[in-house]
Amino acid sequence: MKPQAPSQRTVFLIGIGMGNPDTLTIQAKTALENSQLLIGAKRMTEPFSSLGLPILESFHPDEIWEYILCHTEFQRIAVLFSGDIGFYSGARHLVESLQDIPGMDVVSICGISSPVYFCSKLNIPWENVRLMSLHGRDTQWLGAVSSHPKTFFLTGGTQTISSLCQQLCEHGLSDVTVHVGERLSYSDERIVTASATDLLSCSFDPLSVMLIENPSAQKPRLATHGLEDEAFWRGNVPMTKSEVRSVSLSKLRLYDGEIVYDIGAGTGSVSVEIALQIPNGMVYAIERSQEAVTLLHANRDQFHLHNLEIISGNAPPAFSSLPAPDRAFIGGSGNGVRKILTALLHKNPKLRVVLNAITLETLSDSLQALQKLGFQNIDVVQLSVAKAKPVGNYHMMMGQNPIYILSADGPAWNKEATS
Repeated sequence: MKPQAPSQRTVFLIGIGMGNPDTLTIQAKTALENSQLLIGAKRMTEPFSSLGLPILESFHPDEIWEYILCHTEFQRIAVLFSGDIGFYSGARHLVESLQDIPGMDVVSICGISSPVYFCSKLNIPWENVRLMSLHGRDTQWLGAVSSHPKTFFLTGGTQTISSLCQQLCEHGLSDVTVHVGERLSYSDERIVTASATDLLSCSFDPLSVMLIENPSAQKPRLATHGLEDEAFWRGNVPMTKSEVRSVSLSKLRLYDGEIVYDIGAGTGSVSVEIALQIPNGMVYAIERSQEAVTLLHANRDQFHLHNLEIISGNAPPAFSSLPAPDRAFIGGSGNGVRKILTALLHKNPKLRVVLNAITLETLSDSLQALQKLGFQNIDVVQLSVAKAKPVGNYHMMMGQNPIYILSADGPAWNKEATS
């Protein structure tokens, strides 16, 4: 005798909009009315208590899954999520586990998300809005504001509206327009529009939303590295020239969101170019010369770089408090290249490094250190640059000092993991 197939059960994953039942879609309302059990956080289930259904107050995926698995008496179950189930929602953690339950049908029902609702209240189109969440997340959000004309945030945790506005002001973005939405869709809904400076002393609900408009982000920015040397404050500090900088950065093979060290940063020309290329990453410019540190600050400030931190000190001791790097550029190492590379590998054996060497001795020391420390895919390029200089009615090519550019991957580097 064949075993009886399990009876079909249905779980509705329902986005309920902002929370006010008026923002519920007809499809969601129908699913709720046909359910036998409601599951969700208290603030989500309360508006639907009049349905008279049993309620499990929970927003923990594992607890919800276990309850559904054990309570087979409920054939139609509604799990409620705020906003839309596809926008930073806990629904995605439930889908796969629920689908593994025999005889379980999972139906996803979208809702009205907070950015859609908020932008409609502001009469602002949202097709070019960068969407982000700061609720329990650590992210380089200032990069999004700097590079997008409109950026939407879910706030929460330690990131309050006031603290976010404080950071905007500290990084030269005090003139952006900030829209804040509090308790959206409810009778006490509050929407405020002001500058970041004006909102420093204001308090809002921890789960407010924020839309930042930055008109200056619409201005075209250089899409590649290759800034002219004259774009930087220089003084008497050595600087990696434009052509060498371009090849060195290409060898770094940067990905946005990475952490990069610029060791022996000098004027910061390399640091600035890296920071511009990875607005969602972080660059640490490490420099021991106080004259160079002063220039680093000047060059960072003129480019309004939120993601460039200047570390005054010697390498490798300066690495101790920094997060592990994904990439490292060594423009100046003195006689300590092996110690620096050893310390970098201790931080991350999978990192990629690029070194510049002017003398044959530095080239030899760097190459030997890379080989002895087990670096892979070691590559050496000699770059000789000549630039035209007007001489009367003619132009003569004037050669610059040749330079060696070394690049390599750490001993634990994995091509599949970085592709």
